[in-house]
Amino acid sequence: MFQTNVNIEQLWDIANIIFPYPSIKKTQKSMILSLLSSQKPILISTETGVGKTAALLTALLTIKKSEEKIIIFVRTKAQINVYLRELSKIFQKIMNNWNLLEDHFENFPIMMPMLGKNELCLKARKDYPGELYTHICRLTKCPLKAKTQRIGKKQLIQTISKLIRSFPQILSADDLYSCFNKEEYCPYFLSYLLMQKADIIIATYPFLENSTLNTRLLYSVSVPLHKTLIAIDEAHNLYRPLNQEIQSNILERAVNEYPNGIYSDLFKKLEQKQIFEVNYSEDLLQVLGEDLLKHLQFQIRNEKLPAIHAYLCYHFILSAKEKKVISDGKKLSIINIMPSDMLKKVHYAQRLTFMSGSFEPIKSYLRLFQIPACKTLRVFPQKEEAKSKYLVLCNQLYNAKYENRDEKYFSSVAKGISELFRSIPGHTLVFTPSYAYINELIETGMFKPDIVETKGQDITTLQTILTNVESKKLILCVTGGKIAEGIEFTYQGRSLIKGVIATALPFPPPSEESNLIYNELSDQFGEKLAREFSIVIPTIQRLSQSFGRAIRNKGDAAVHILLDPRGTRFSREFHFERHQSIERMIQAIEKFFEEKNIDTYA
Repeated sequence: MFQTNVNIEQLWDIANIIFPYPSIKKTQKSMILSLLSSQKPILISTETGVGKTAALLTALLTIKKSEEKIIIFVRTKAQINVYLRELSKIFQKIMNNWNLLEDHFENFPIMMPMLGKNELCLKARKDYPGELYTHICRLTKCPLKAKTQRIGKKQLIQTISKLIRSFPQILSADDLYSCFNKEEYCPYFLSYLLMQKADIIIATYPFLENSTLNTRLLYSVSVPLHKTLIAIDEAHNLYRPLNQEIQSNILERAVNEYPNGIYSDLFKKLEQKQIFEVNYSEDLLQVLGEDLLKHLQFQIRNEKLPAIHAYLCYHFILSAKEKKVISDGKKLSIINIMPSDMLKKVHYAQRLTFMSGSFEPIKSYLRLFQIPACKTLRVFPQKEEAKSKYLVLCNQLYNAKYENRDEKYFSSVAKGISELFRSIPGHTLVFTPSYAYINELIETGMFKPDIVETKGQDITTLQTILTNVESKKLILCVTGGKIAEGIEFTYQGRSLIKGVIATALPFPPPSEESNLIYNELSDQFGEKLAREFSIVIPTIQRLSQSFGRAIRNKGDAAVHILLDPRGTRFSREFHFERHQSIERMIQAIEKFFEEKNIDTYA
């Protein structure tokens, strides 16, 4: 169902007023117009620096009707802050132009983060795992839950009015604490009541993935699903084949803390390295749960160390119920290959938007998600807007196949890194396949890195060093290591990294898990998609993760270099510019930084 052209023009005028920055990029305009013009679900593939968060919020606030709610799911709590920053700017624009927008909004919109009980509970303790807070009210017999649930409608309205008068339109965890503590209410349960008044709710993935939390969230927003506008950011993470695990040491401690036949059986299965289904009877699990909670209740009330590992194990068993679990001898992991089962919960939302910078190949994700009548949109910056330059070397001398890694290969790579580093005006990260690979590079004696990542690397110290040094540094890292996991090297909001060099395509290592994933997907979708999700897509994501260390905010500029010529097959995903030699690559790098007016590092 499409809006009429007249409506589109009117909505576009509203979007122009709401948009939080002086001008709208072509890429952002494309996103906004796509969301304004169609009610069909949409998968949007984009990249860092496009401004997708501002575009998404602008579009959703423009099309939202007074009786509807916007719910945005993000992967981590830290990403909530990204939305808070953009919403603060948008709300300022709305406030400054309220005379033009009052008829559109009726009431000034209110935003709330959906936080977990472990973040809002007044009895929260750092040594309690988040899972334990599912039953914390019962375990501690906290009176605030009952008191909060007895709040009358008049009293609730007074409390909400007081909160809105005292704080900004964006309500943070600190706001909830400072207001509700004075009233002696439970911030967690009162936050659910406040959802009835909020227009925009930002929640983390557990509120989408966990059936109990999802039901509670949708109940709290007090509108039916068909009156919600739902967006899922970084939605490629919905495909996480092994998305919950328990380590052998936790399971071993659980057996010692609370001896039980189920725990002992699980521990035996872990040692046998196998794939199995968790199918303990409901009666057994119910008895285990009730007895364990009584045991924990006694320990907490008597200020004894609670059987936390036993509870973590119990929580894992509930999550794994009727699912496949794989053991590698060190941990148990729940296998969750089909995100389409989880996404059935949101099929009937008024609007459904999926966004990611790693949605490639986008058609494969479309098949995997199985969203009816779903559209796709690929949004990438125009050449003049690009803040990144992606380059791949086509010289077979640098082919990183294992059998090619002889002395001549490592000497060529080491020399290439040294020459490229001289042309990059800032700190440069070099990602390699392994610590052994790093040693081979160093042993060539052809260059000396300033910093080498180790298994016990203190990342905080490394961040401090890079922030305070007066000369650029060359840092050798491992793909999938601590530095690649999402560490930011920034100063005053700007990235300190001007270059990222990947020496080899980061193919996932062969494993029992990858074989299982391949077989399951092959049975469901065929061998082509199975190969993409078991080999191709993990490679793209690992490479994206490494490249992503350089561009952290708007205004950052960097070069991303792949020395492995096998990477030409991913030219579509990364917009690689191909070069036959290091010399030609250096010319392109120097021209890029010259155009961006970035001088050599002082």
